[in-house]
Amino acid sequence: MKDPEQFLASIGSTDCLENFQIGWEESLANLPSGIPFFFEDEYLRETLDFLDLGEEGTALYREIAPMVAQARQDPDICLLAWHFYWRLFHRAQPIVAFKQWPEPERLGPAAQGVPYLAACLGGIREYRKYHQSLGIPKEVSSATCGRVVHMCNNNYRKMYGRPGVYYNQMSWLRHYAQEPIFRLGRIEYWLKQNQSHPFTIYRNIHDRRIVAFPEPGIRHDEHGWSYDESIPNAYQNGSWLSELEVKDGFITGTPIDPRGFVRREKVRLPLAEWELFLTKGSWILENHIPSGGNMTLELLRQSYEMAREFFPKYFPEMQPRATLCASWIMNPQLQRILPETANLVRFQRELFLLPRTCSGPGGLWFIFLQEPPYDPEKLPRDTSLQRAVADFLKTGEPWRVGDSILLLDDIPNFGTQQYQQ
Repeated sequence: MKDPEQFLASIGSTDCLENFQIGWEESLANLPSGIPFFFEDEYLRETLDFLDLGEEGTALYREIAPMVAQARQDPDICLLAWHFYWRLFHRAQPIVAFKQWPEPERLGPAAQGVPYLAACLGGIREYRKYHQSLGIPKEVSSATCGRVVHMCNNNYRKMYGRPGVYYNQMSWLRHYAQEPIFRLGRIEYWLKQNQSHPFTIYRNIHDRRIVAFPEPGIRHDEHGWSYDESIPNAYQNGSWLSELEVKDGFITGTPIDPRGFVRREKVRLPLAEWELFLTKGSWILENHIPSGGNMTLELLRQSYEMAREFFPKYFPEMQPRATLCASWIMNPQLQRILPETANLVRFQRELFLLPRTCSGPGGLWFIFLQEPPYDPEKLPRDTSLQRAVADFLKTGEPWRVGDSILLLDDIPNFGTQQYQQ
């Protein structure tokens, strides 16, 4: 068997040896004697049927079935796809991104991404095993597993005009085989302990209002925004540090405004009347919102209601208290550049917005499906969102991302702008 360098040379690529050779011997040791199962037509057909995507699934099968048939005739392509599959779904060590992995030109331009797409569809076998072990209903399992096809049709295809999976999204697919991530209606939820949302939230024991604080010592500008070193001159008009202290029976700190920025004026709350509601380590439902539009308040509310019932039923030992979402979708600047009636604006106003440190072009890939740098004069302007964001970027103001929280207890009030009032 060829070593990884020889193998890459045989398929016309030598650019990614350092990345590609990771786990090579291990994946070869587990290489099946025949073609990889995910190249078999029966598996492909049954898997796409399971996803229950209607005409979208049927059309994808008709498109890629002959391409997969071509790929499985080539031993090198079979080995390439298997090595990718094993690395992504079975290697124990933390996943390493697949940037610069070769898309074999010998398959022709239209089919270059298909070996990886088929291997990602192979991961659905692992997802279904995991879901069956938990007793997850078929409709939830199929909706969750459909993420692979959504990444193909909503992202990769729009970038390249052919089927495949974008390399920066491949690693994400590993999580579905081993983590409690489920799509319920319009939103995807990951049941986990909070580690990546750096906030402390207290709730009043009488009227159930919440007050949120950032971590102490975070630098902010005069408007209550925070930036990292990638944003030049962000603090040219001065700066100040967030504060939070629990002492002598009081919580004292610089609170977060529900509109998504930090207020410099400190508040002082008596501990006897405010309970610690959420901090690092608390169980949460982390939201991920698949692309595809149609984010009406009614569909979002339905999704939240489904989550409120689903997780206590299937994971009674965990008790998440809130849903949180860190995303470009939660950037408060969208309220300035989009119409009041835009779904994204209406969505934000139903949540308690939380700030994130600004670090350059966060989330712009999802809007424009292009790699940075982002020249506003050259960006696509096919949608109203793209046009609004491109025009905003022309101003030179730093682009932000945001965070948000919705308490599970407050889901019945979704639609009333309960936090923004």
